[in-house]
Amino acid sequence: MAQEKIMKYIESLYDLADFFWTLFFFAAVNDLFFNNNAGKF
Repeated sequence: MAQEKIMKYIESLYDLADFFWTLFFFAAVNDLFFNNNAGKF
């Protein structure tokens, strides 16, 4: 029973981490893209 709860907790943490990494990735790509193009135009 306790192990099942722990597994669910870890699973939700992984989902949260996945979500934040996705956000971070898109933010980093956006930043890179716009900063690189800002100097050229």
